[in-house]
Amino acid sequence: MMQEDENINTFLDVVCSQVKARVMHREIRKEIGNHLEELIARKETEGYTPKAAALWAIQQMGDPAVLGRGLHQVHKPRIPWGLIMTVLFFSIMSLFAMWAVDRGYQGTAMSAVHFTKHQFIFVIIGIVLMLGLYFCDIRKLRDYSWLLYFITVGGMVVTALFGVSHYGTRHYLTIGPTQIDWIGTSLYLLVIAMTGILMNSSLQKTDHRKHNQTLKFLLVLGVPGFIYMEVHAIPELVMFVMVSLVLFGWLTQKWLWSAIIALVLFLISIVYVYINPYLWYRLIAVINPYTDPTNSGYMYIKMIDVIRSAGWGGHGFGADRLPLIHSEMLLTYLIKCFGWGAGIILLIAVMWFLTRLAHGVKAVREPYGRTLFLVLAIMLAFPLVYGLAMTTGLVPLVDLPFPFLSYGGSHLLLEYVIVGLLLGVYRRKDMIPFNSR
Repeated sequence: MMQEDENINTFLDVVCSQVKARVMHREIRKEIGNHLEELIARKETEGYTPKAAALWAIQQMGDPAVLGRGLHQVHKPRIPWGLIMTVLFFSIMSLFAMWAVDRGYQGTAMSAVHFTKHQFIFVIIGIVLMLGLYFCDIRKLRDYSWLLYFITVGGMVVTALFGVSHYGTRHYLTIGPTQIDWIGTSLYLLVIAMTGILMNSSLQKTDHRKHNQTLKFLLVLGVPGFIYMEVHAIPELVMFVMVSLVLFGWLTQKWLWSAIIALVLFLISIVYVYINPYLWYRLIAVINPYTDPTNSGYMYIKMIDVIRSAGWGGHGFGADRLPLIHSEMLLTYLIKCFGWGAGIILLIAVMWFLTRLAHGVKAVREPYGRTLFLVLAIMLAFPLVYGLAMTTGLVPLVDLPFPFLSYGGSHLLLEYVIVGLLLGVYRRKDMIPFNSR
């Protein structure tokens, strides 16, 4: 009866006209409509006619335009300023880092690279991509999860067979005049695809198909994992497996199964390292670098000496160079140039960034957006934490770019894209019904 009342429909139309988040209109009409029905029913028990009771109920709700504007404030787009400002801080810091790298490489063949100039171009493009994706509705990716998965895996196969070899590994795929680190890029694409695949399936349901769905998860996990092993992309393999197990546990709440799978894979990896002399010597070098100080332990000894001798003020802008100062040794080189204070500032910035990511996971309510925010946040958090840990010389040195600071390329642009996707999810956190698919 209520929905047939012209006055009530007009009232609801005015309320919804003030709310820009159209996807919330149905929920708002339902919520206000239920409240009006309660008021009408109470008044009808007092002898009022349905029409008179409806008019009285509308009066109790107040001015519909004012009510609508209040609801718009509740459901308007949100901007995570803390996340954005931290990324901009990292961007500025990356330019200073590359400037120091240029100074450190003066007089060498690497001086022709012009790290600062190229980094500036990548940062500008990345920021434009990040801000543009803020306005995109990331939920639309969910329906194309399988397509994204097959395209990504197909690109990995092509890269493994015909990709450009760098330092003995095929990570780069030539597309036109450019080369893309498809193996590194695939890591993020696969995580996005698997989030949609697992959420679209009945994996989290306890029905008779749960075992088949678990096997499907292992298959979807295993194919890319095998390719990562074939192209010797160990950091990407570790991150992919880690995030996938977190995703599996998050959606199914079978954290014990995730822990068991992780333990089995860890034991297998220990055996694999043990039977591989090269990897075993690298591991021993981390534990005790002085067992081979001129070879596998050299970089670790160098890092420890640099950190100890840096002091609070450092050795000055463009201090004597270290090996690989634009990649694995970048943070160590920055501490050498600017001292322990720079390291502490960077640590604080990373910790603040991680808290903003954690806040975003808690703030987003819509299931798909929240799950995607979680896994993408882990994808950024892991290299940040591991990159800081590498400066101590207590963990293995790996070619894992430090987000936003390492020298630009496809990985840097991809990091800005990931933040843009996070911003897009956060923007709609109050604009999407909680029970949205």
